[in-house]
Amino acid sequence: MDTTLETQIVAEMEKQFGSSIEVQRFDSVGPAIGKEVTARASDAVGLAALGILAYITYAFRGVPHAFRFGASAIIAMLHDVAVVIGVEAILGHFFHWEVDALFLTALLTVIGFSVHDTIVVFDRIRENSQIYRRLPLRPW
Repeated sequence: MDTTLETQIVAEMEKQFGSSIEVQRFDSVGPAIGKEVTARASDAVGLAALGILAYITYAFRGVPHAFRFGASAIIAMLHDVAVVIGVEAILGHFFHWEVDALFLTALLTVIGFSVHDTIVVFDRIRENSQIYRRLPLRPW
């Protein structure tokens, strides 16, 4: 950040709060760093998705078409992420909210909960499919 802008911010704060402000640290994150963080987060999520796909396929290997369970979990995760990003885009447009590191943390939390909930549901389906294997899938 430009030192003149830093000086303006400090002067405005001193004027508003009426006391002397001592700047201990002044950091700025530019667009290049933001792009790097976005790229690394995307890579991490992609690698995690492949790991989730492999894990679910292995964990449900006794169920026919186990790969479909893994693919469905990834699709559900992408859906949940798309909903959160869509809501943030709408709110960002109308209320001028910005994406920051805290939003990225929240997005990664949504991904974790989404995958966890999907695995819990699939595990319940696996248990019930073994218990009720003679019943048709569709009762109608």
